[in-house]
Amino acid sequence: MILLIAIILFIIFLIYSIKPRSEGYTLEGLKLSWKNKASIEGNVTKWIVILKDKSGTKIHEYENSDAGNLKDFTDVTMNTVNKKEFDNRIIGDNTLELYYNKVSSDTKLYTKTVTFTEEDFGVTIDTSKLEEIDIDCVGKYVKVKKDNTTKGDERFACGPADDNDIYYCQKWRYEIEREKMGSGKACTREDNYVITVQWPTETAASFKKLDFHTDPDPNTDQNVSNEPQYYKNIWDNAPDPDIDCVGKYVKVYQGWPIHGYKYYCGEIQEDSPFGERDNCIEWKYEIQTKKSGSGNACIREDNDVITVQWPRKEIAELKKLDFHDEPDPNTDQNVSNEPQYYKNIWDNTPYPEPVTYNYTYEFIINKLSAFSGAKIQYIKIDDVLITEEQTTINKSPAAGWDNVFKVDSKYATWNRDGYKVGTKIFTIKSFEKINKIDITYTYPRYAPGWLIKENGETKISETDNRGTDVKPNPVTYTYDLTKTMKIDCEGNWNLWSTCSKTCGGGTQSRNWTTTTEPQNGGAACPSPSTETRDCNTQGCKVDCKGNWNLWSTCSKTCGGGTQSRNWTTTTEPQNGGAACPTTQTQICNTHACATRGVGRTPSKPPTGGGRRRR
Repeated sequence: MILLIAIILFIIFLIYSIKPRSEGYTLEGLKLSWKNKASIEGNVTKWIVILKDKSGTKIHEYENSDAGNLKDFTDVTMNTVNKKEFDNRIIGDNTLELYYNKVSSDTKLYTKTVTFTEEDFGVTIDTSKLEEIDIDCVGKYVKVKKDNTTKGDERFACGPADDNDIYYCQKWRYEIEREKMGSGKACTREDNYVITVQWPTETAASFKKLDFHTDPDPNTDQNVSNEPQYYKNIWDNAPDPDIDCVGKYVKVYQGWPIHGYKYYCGEIQEDSPFGERDNCIEWKYEIQTKKSGSGNACIREDNDVITVQWPRKEIAELKKLDFHDEPDPNTDQNVSNEPQYYKNIWDNTPYPEPVTYNYTYEFIINKLSAFSGAKIQYIKIDDVLITEEQTTINKSPAAGWDNVFKVDSKYATWNRDGYKVGTKIFTIKSFEKINKIDITYTYPRYAPGWLIKENGETKISETDNRGTDVKPNPVTYTYDLTKTMKIDCEGNWNLWSTCSKTCGGGTQSRNWTTTTEPQNGGAACPSPSTETRDCNTQGCKVDCKGNWNLWSTCSKTCGGGTQSRNWTTTTEPQNGGAACPTTQTQICNTHACATRGVGRTPSKPPTGGGRRRR
């Protein structure tokens, strides 16, 4: 249908003349007159007049495409019937219809009932009637974009401000095609009036269990034509369904979405070398579905951040607690309710009583492996993998001790810093007596010879390693602890004690210290465990013993004489003892002799003194 901005018809004059009937019914003329208004030019190419009898059958058609009748604001007059004879179908109520361009319901502009009777054709009648036609206004909505001018689809989200996903909007412009005439109905909108049709999105409609309208059309939906927000209002007034809030925790770090970031936290564990006692991860709670109606509220506010804290594995083991690796508040309700749930369990759990094992097995290097130390992948006792709890590391490996507690291709290596014969590498404890031990190595050449002791008793003593082969890889050797094995006494004699005499024959002793008791018929330890022997059997030194006799008479009475004495020996010297003396001589009477003269008295010879000479 051609859109006409202005109404075509204003007033129609219907003039008809009838020729008196002879045989048929002759209509001399049927004139129509009206006044064009705007929008005729370029839209209307011809006028068409149809006359139908009372049964609706077309009995006459007339077309007019005169240029003068196709101009805006022009008076139009045309004789649609010119001396045409009709049969008796013209008698009665006939319908006159006016169209433009083509005959269709969309292009019909005017309908008028024209009645003829037999009497009308009996005389010559010239009748003219002036009528004002009652025509309803005709308009149509067309889609326009958000600029209100450009035609075309442009659906857009339109609020509310806090949630753009609730409503869709589409603008429509009302265009008048034919204005109201006479008492016809007025248009519902002003020409070029723009409305905004608003309706809930698929998600919003589903949320309240309402039908979703894909693209409400005000041309076909009278509700929307009357109220562009008709479906929005229905949604606004519909009660919210009872929907529980749905939220989810996501890992963050200091507000940033760094997933999987775990760090040490909490107190320093004084009785452990591990530093901070706990692990921590931050989680942010994100609300995915808001609560509505009487549904359950979310457990946290949107974007609320919690810090989940739990003891590290080695700390949990101190109190024999299960280790929870990165507790997830999405799946662990305890942690969701209390982020420090497992920390609190550890805090409130007492340390367990010490475990007493009945058997202890020591592994000591008895023979170095053929190549670059020992490389062990894993160890089983009676076909069961050993645990960290029952194992003590006596000599730390260069790398990978944790690997021996799981069956895979990784291994622990001992090859430096004290790895030598006699080094205790590790100790395994067991509640029950072990029958066999399976040790898996990377290659045979990395298997040493072991000294394995059960509660201090040697069960296996290998004097050689497993050779230099590099196949198979890996290789497992079984150590059977059920076989009895002769163990000789091992130990050493202590140093000899100090001799009881320094000469002339004394005694000294020494004791045996046992390091390995004999087992299973092995060589006994020395018995008695003390040895005695003679010592310092050489003779002792004997010095000469005796005494000196008296001095002889001095050879002079004055002026210096001599005298002597002899030694009398009572014990001869022996074994290098001091020799005996023989004779001693000394000077005597050394004073000067007196000069003879009157009054002088001769000096008396000395009886002793003087210098002694041997």
